[in-house]
Amino acid sequence: RTLYHKPPLNAMSEQLVIIPLNVSAKGEVLSSNLAEFRASVKTVLDSISLTPETDEEFGLAEQNVKMLKGAEDTVKAAREKALKDAESLHEFFAALDESSEEIRQARLTLEKKIAGEKEKIRNKLIDDALARLECAPHLRKKLFGGTMAESIKNKRTIKSIEAALDAAVAKANKDITTNREIICEFIDLYGDNLVWDEDELETKSTIYVEAELRRRQDVAKAAAERARLEEEARKAREEAQRAKAELEEQGKPPVPPAPASINMTAFDQEPVQAPATFPAPKSESEEWRQFQESVFEAFAKLKDAREKLTHPANKSRVAYFAQAVNEAWKACIAEGGEK
Repeated sequence: RTLYHKPPLNAMSEQLVIIPLNVSAKGEVLSSNLAEFRASVKTVLDSISLTPETDEEFGLAEQNVKMLKGAEDTVKAAREKALKDAESLHEFFAALDESSEEIRQARLTLEKKIAGEKEKIRNKLIDDALARLECAPHLRKKLFGGTMAESIKNKRTIKSIEAALDAAVAKANKDITTNREIICEFIDLYGDNLVWDEDELETKSTIYVEAELRRRQDVAKAAAERARLEEEARKAREEAQRAKAELEEQGKPPVPPAPASINMTAFDQEPVQAPATFPAPKSESEEWRQFQESVFEAFAKLKDAREKLTHPANKSRVAYFAQAVNEAWKACIAEGGEK
């Protein structure tokens, strides 16, 4: 009787089969094909491939796992039957136990190998997919490793994994291309100062890229406006300080010229001329009042010119100037006469 038909070494697609185990015992073993069964087990175990590579080979390997589990259960059932038929079959039971353990170890090894080979192939396919991404190489695994792993979740066959990865790569590359166009257009308009992270930015979602570029531009505009206003305020303060200094200088009373000296000699006896007379100086308050009137008269003209302004920037400049002059005038009134 043919125990087992062993396929050629290259015929990996043929399902392996272990012959059924038949046992009949009554106090002793009356009949058994245990030797033939064990020979069949050994032949099959020697023929099992532990390194499947294709979907078909993985399917066959998983069928072999089921076949080995069935053979394992058959041995256990035969042992239990023999135990009921006879109690003095120690050697027979030992052979059954050994055969059962051989089958179990083979099944566990095959299961572990299947899982390991599947994981190895999945990782290689993910690495190949990452290599096809059109972004900076150092960002591929960091930013897209999780995306690729998620895309093949619950995929069982190599073909389905490859198809899922192809779709994920195509979508990622399309988004990267779209983002790159958006970023290039932004750089053409505003320069590259606001795009210091172009490589990483182009890997984000298109909605995020558009919103982030708008946000950066708004922040830059606000910063430039603050700088402009601060510069205008600084110039206004400097102008106010100059105006204050000029007003203080103009507020000092004039120093009358010293009278010319007359040299008298014994040979030149000329009458001494009386010193030149000056009008009586005004009082401090009268003098200050006249100056204030001149200042108010000058600023009345500036008020008319201010009302004719139409550009907001110019109005802002004049507002800063008016604020600075008002502060200088207050300081002039409060402290100018004492300094």
